[in-house]
Amino acid sequence: ENASAETAATPTDPAIGVVLRPILVGMDSSRRSVYFDPHSPVDRLDNVNTMVTGSSGKGKTQLIKYLITSIREQGANALLLDFKNDFVSDPHFIAGARLNATLVAFDGMPFNPLIPFPIADPRTGKKFIQCAQHITGIASVFRRTYSLGAQQEAAVKNAIRRAFTESGVDPTGTVPFNPETTFPDLAAVGEILEETNPSAYNRLDPLFTLGLFREPFWRTSFASMVNQSAALDFSQLPSDELKNALAELVVLSAHSFLNSQPHCGTLKQVFVVDEAHRVLKADFLERFALECRAYGVGLLLASQYPYHFPPGISASMATKIIHGNDRDLERVRDIVSLLGCPGREALIADLGMFEAIFSNKHFRNTPIRTITYPLYLVLSAIRQSGPMSLEEIERIPGVDPQKLSAGNIVFHLERLGLCESAGGKVRLVRTDS
Repeated sequence: ENASAETAATPTDPAIGVVLRPILVGMDSSRRSVYFDPHSPVDRLDNVNTMVTGSSGKGKTQLIKYLITSIREQGANALLLDFKNDFVSDPHFIAGARLNATLVAFDGMPFNPLIPFPIADPRTGKKFIQCAQHITGIASVFRRTYSLGAQQEAAVKNAIRRAFTESGVDPTGTVPFNPETTFPDLAAVGEILEETNPSAYNRLDPLFTLGLFREPFWRTSFASMVNQSAALDFSQLPSDELKNALAELVVLSAHSFLNSQPHCGTLKQVFVVDEAHRVLKADFLERFALECRAYGVGLLLASQYPYHFPPGISASMATKIIHGNDRDLERVRDIVSLLGCPGREALIADLGMFEAIFSNKHFRNTPIRTITYPLYLVLSAIRQSGPMSLEEIERIPGVDPQKLSAGNIVFHLERLGLCESAGGKVRLVRTDS
């Protein structure tokens, strides 16, 4: 049975995860259905990881909304990092995908990134925490995102160690896990750093002075983010350095948490990063991309250009959905090189709105017209209510005719071969959509 984003949500135990049913992502040039089917019982993909690229206006964000909604409807959780307010600003999408929205500039971070996770000794089952390793990872995030010098990085690391010590936690080596342990927060680190190295403190000042790490969450670890679906909006933060630092702290915390979990053959959570170039240079992301399938996690990473993705991370993306970068010859060559499809430069240069190259081992370098969130909303409404006029389509909740008119939506649905207009009404012509 074909399954798509319109399939009813399936209640799922987040500890178990889901086996994804196929998601219809578009049609090829012959109007044959193209599915994202990572858990295919015939030929399972290496992972759920998906790379999406394309210039502004090509439909990248609307495709991601559709994919998130489709995955959420099947019961897997999602954690979305939103840097441009493209997602959290859409209340219909947030409600439909059942995401808890946090505006970080106003609400603060919903967990304490200084809390490490216990790892079980495979020989005894006893749990230990590796504070030294976690502290090194935190300091490396600040070094990279704020371009700290060696002395400033050392000062930050020492301040974190001292904050651990003052909280009664040994910051060195591996120590037995105690669930009653109270870890410090970044506000405490800031107080120590201001005293010991004002230069480093001034570089990291926004982390300490904007109230981003608040008392209600001091004892909340990243584990709380795993059993829910959430969107973290960083768009109102005052600098790229701060946005990048917080995003990397989220990724670092996710990686640290996953390393403490048993392996899993299903999908528990999709980790979505738009403007992924902000985190793609993180030291630990390549390893995260390589290992995440084992923990029931998929990465959905989106950025404008393929060259933003380091080769190691690109190689760990089992599925690639590549929209156009217009006729920029260098970017066209990047796409040809990434996909290994010489001779298709003209096709890639001509990719328009809602058009992409879909590539995994099920559909190798297949040009498609994509299904995106506005199209999904209209398909769902027509399926539920029957044929609709353009005026009725414009009144569908979530459809914004100021951004994409009803006529334009219908034009794309007709190109896909999913709908047709007759007698002033738009009706479905395909049952697998």
